[in-house]
Amino acid sequence: MRFQISTVPLPRRHRLAFTLIELLIVIAIIGVLAALLLSALSQAKSRSQTTVCLNNLRQLQLAWLMYADEYEDQLPYNTPGKNWNDYRTNWVDGVMSYETEPCFDHTQSTNAELMVASRYSQLGPYVKSYGVYKCPSDKSWIELGGHRYPRVRSYAMSEQVGAYLNPAPNSFRRMAEIPRPVWVLIDTHEDSLLDGWFDFADYAPQASDPANYKWESFPAGRHNGSSVISFSDGHVEQHKWVDSRTLVPVKRAFLSALVVPNSNDVGWLRQQCAP
Repeated sequence: MRFQISTVPLPRRHRLAFTLIELLIVIAIIGVLAALLLSALSQAKSRSQTTVCLNNLRQLQLAWLMYADEYEDQLPYNTPGKNWNDYRTNWVDGVMSYETEPCFDHTQSTNAELMVASRYSQLGPYVKSYGVYKCPSDKSWIELGGHRYPRVRSYAMSEQVGAYLNPAPNSFRRMAEIPRPVWVLIDTHEDSLLDGWFDFADYAPQASDPANYKWESFPAGRHNGSSVISFSDGHVEQHKWVDSRTLVPVKRAFLSALVVPNSNDVGWLRQQCAP
């Protein structure tokens, strides 16, 4: 008796693989996750830079208070750079310029010693690290000898305090003269920095009309449209600007004064002055 063995072919093993549509879906998901991660990292970096800037101004404001305490209530000098040849003492030294701007010693933009050495800066003995004068979000630079170098300072001081030479209206030279907390130091726009003197002409009584509001010096908007500001009582805060005219793009060219009628930002800063 014969037996015939059946040879039925077994099904082939199919290789597992993604289809083109599945690959596109996976790539899209990875792209979305990467975008979310980068956004979160960017926001975390921005918050970290703001925190550093807050700490910087807190240290500088403390140094300002320590100086006044040590010098019998006298405030550090805050003099425009144009007068430094006659009045060398100042809270800080060094003009932050660009190489395209004439009439300046461009090497001062990178000279950190002008901020921390006591023979140049009155706050130097109280602030030992030059990094305290620079906001980490400030990426401004100057080109010297064909190379780019970061500028070393980001902050300026209100002309209302320490005005010994040609004092502006409602300005103060001693702590006892300040009737209530006023703003002192401000995170300043890269194109408006120059010397350590923040020109805010709206201290003058004739500028009280909102129709006459203007920026002479400009605040920075590096922290998501806000600046960091210190006050004479020692506290420091981050302030959000709400007027688009305040937030000027960085163009590496000195900013001219700008009339901004009815600006809520100028109005707010006026309220931080005294009386």
